Amino acid sequence: MPNTAVIPDTPDFRPLFWDTDISTINLHNNRKQIIQRILNFGNEKTYQWLFQIYSHEDIIYAVKSDKNIDRRSAVMIANYFEISKEEIECLKNVSNPNYFPY
Repeated sequence: MPNTAVIPDTPDFRPLFWDTDISTINLHNNRKQIIQRILNFGNEKTYQWLFQIYSHEDIIYAVKSDKNIDRRSAVMIANYFEISKEEIECLKNVSNPNYFPY
């Protein structure tokens, strides 16, 4: 990750980080949350930026360990990096939506 990198304050990124001042986000300390938001809500431009800024290992770690990555994004990244879906937290223990115990 380049030392001078910042999240661009552009219309592509602003909606992803609506709840914070983009200029105050630390790319190293907040990488898991940044990766999660871009994977869940980003577009082609934000994905390109993500892959330029973060290593494949950072992205893989975030996807494997973050329960808040949406299933579609997790499956896409698993397929792209050839990760076993069993290794991805958000794909584990999915409750059955048709099961109602009452």
